[in-house]
Amino acid sequence: MNIKRTINLAATASMICAASVFAENSAKEPEEKDFTPEFVAQCKVKAEQGDAEAQCDLGVCHEFGNGVEKDLVKAVEWYRRAAEQGLPRAQYNLGVCYEFGKGMWKHMPSAIEWYTKAAEQGYAEAQCNLAVCFEFGTGVTGVMKNTAKAVEWYRRAAEQGLPRAQCNLGVCYEYGTGVEKDAAKAVEWYRKAAEQGHARGQCYLGECYEHGTGVEKDAAKAVEWYRRAAEQELPRAQCNLGVCYEHGTGVEKDAAKAVEWYAKAAEQGDKRAVKHLVDYAEEAKELPDFAMRTARLFKLQHTLQHTMVSIPCKHYMMCKYEVTQALWLAVMGNNPSLFKGADRPVDNVSWNDCQEFLEKLNAMPGVKGSGFTYRLPTEDEWEYACRAGGIRYRLADGTELGYDLGEVAWHAGNSDGMTHPVGQKKPNAFGLYDMFGNVWEWTSSSKRVCDSDHPILCGNCWSYSSSGISRPFNREWASPDTRMHFFGFRLAADMAAK
Repeated sequence: MNIKRTINLAATASMICAASVFAENSAKEPEEKDFTPEFVAQCKVKAEQGDAEAQCDLGVCHEFGNGVEKDLVKAVEWYRRAAEQGLPRAQYNLGVCYEFGKGMWKHMPSAIEWYTKAAEQGYAEAQCNLAVCFEFGTGVTGVMKNTAKAVEWYRRAAEQGLPRAQCNLGVCYEYGTGVEKDAAKAVEWYRKAAEQGHARGQCYLGECYEHGTGVEKDAAKAVEWYRRAAEQELPRAQCNLGVCYEHGTGVEKDAAKAVEWYAKAAEQGDKRAVKHLVDYAEEAKELPDFAMRTARLFKLQHTLQHTMVSIPCKHYMMCKYEVTQALWLAVMGNNPSLFKGADRPVDNVSWNDCQEFLEKLNAMPGVKGSGFTYRLPTEDEWEYACRAGGIRYRLADGTELGYDLGEVAWHAGNSDGMTHPVGQKKPNAFGLYDMFGNVWEWTSSSKRVCDSDHPILCGNCWSYSSSGISRPFNREWASPDTRMHFFGFRLAADMAAK
């Protein structure tokens, strides 16, 4: 196995734990009550009469839209009324709203205040959230990092049987955070959490069994706990289970099952799992066809993500290259291009074809959960990216291009009447290739022609003269079902999606 629990892993685990525990802080589900219309009506009457429990229940109804229209502002109002009467459940709920900006601006000092009030009354969820704040610190606007206090509050909540507090306390013991390092106690607390079905606790217990940390090594038990957590869709456990199947650790070696679990983890953005899938695809390991296709799709997506360029001063990205025939074939299963070549831009595609491609690409394994939603650029986005901050077309050295495009574009004077592999000419100042020439590129913008919308294309193509294609504002338009052997496209994505 290539997973070693070294001192470097402690830092990685700490970061993973931080992300996980803060996410759990916000994952407040509605209490297990039957929110029927009758129940909600009774809550309203009792809440107006000052009943704190009813006020808190009504806050839950408004927060999650149970029996009433979802309204976070009203949820906060009812939580506050109940909290001011000293109800710890409401104080905790109000603290969550302050911490994560539900129905109000985020305000950590107020979140800490309400967590503390509930925690001091023995409310386990609040004790755990307060411990998280102390473990990682919330800066000058909340509390400073104090791992000893974090352990104290984790212990109080853990002793009440709260599984996420038990798991977090186990992490503190395993890595010596705020308490003397003690692997056996870490295992003890992980087990308590795991036996209650807590996915992180199950995964961490599995890792202890796999590596003999605080317990005798037992690969079969490691697999058992990984599987329980993986079936709850914890990506770390899914990846670990994939590693076990890949190497035959605690289970019979099975490359297809390894790929299956890696794919599940990768779909949730697990970078280790993506790397394993990319390795499978690159090393051409023996796999059933469906498993190899899965590995190659993740490799393709991984490669595609690394070709997206953030456009300066804007909130979108564009691909360095025009969509290639290799990418089109992987997504669509066909190649309509006249000028064949895996690294050449796909041609002979209509705007409608592009929409079908985008729909399939965004639904592919590896794209979901990656943070990317691909689309066509708008006309204005394309032109801004083409100019790269210049008036005409700015090169990487900062100079602006004149009418001689030989170094940056395939045109009638140098293309030999065909497309060429992408990325062979010099990029512009934003690192984008073939913004002029090669193929016209479809955009999401359109022009009204003869009472119908015609999508706009930018960039000119291989058949135009150098003097004719050097203007970023050159445009073409065509009906959305038109296919030509000089029509292609380039991907864009929103920055927020990265």
